[in-house]
Amino acid sequence: MSASESITDIASARREAARIKQQLDALYEDYTAALLDVPINFQGELHKYMCVRLAGYLEQLIFVAVAGYLKSTAGPQAASFALSNWKHAPNLGPSAFETLFDRFGAPWNDDLTQFLEEADRRGALGRLIKIRNDTAHGSSYSGSLPSVTSYKLLVDEIHGWVHRVVMQQARQ
Repeated sequence: MSASESITDIASARREAARIKQQLDALYEDYTAALLDVPINFQGELHKYMCVRLAGYLEQLIFVAVAGYLKSTAGPQAASFALSNWKHAPNLGPSAFETLFDRFGAPWNDDLTQFLEEADRRGALGRLIKIRNDTAHGSSYSGSLPSVTSYKLLVDEIHGWVHRVVMQQARQ
């Protein structure tokens, strides 16, 4: 069953978002614990892996939230049409993230713009996605635990925004 098929409404989207967030949080705990036992020359690889997973989580979260929202607020044909060309979330750099939510119009697009401007979330998201893309395409990255920690905080904040703005707006 595809992710889109397993999401039938906003309630199933919330459950799926909670499930994948729990997995991410457990992975992050394992990551922080493992750093103490991993040779320093291999820690950079763990940093990159964690950034890839954080970025991947964002893509999954956005897809699940939007699919759940559409399936709860639009008729079945409209939701099917809206999701027909969107099997996975786009590579969610700041511009793609804003473009996606611009399609929903006000107030979501305004809320997202304000949210990303606060605490340089736009810049942090761009850096996280750059690390993900560079790593996926074989370029080097020399991150550190503090940057991964800040990216985890960013992902947690985006999770909160998506839950507040998208998942709380749909009908139960």
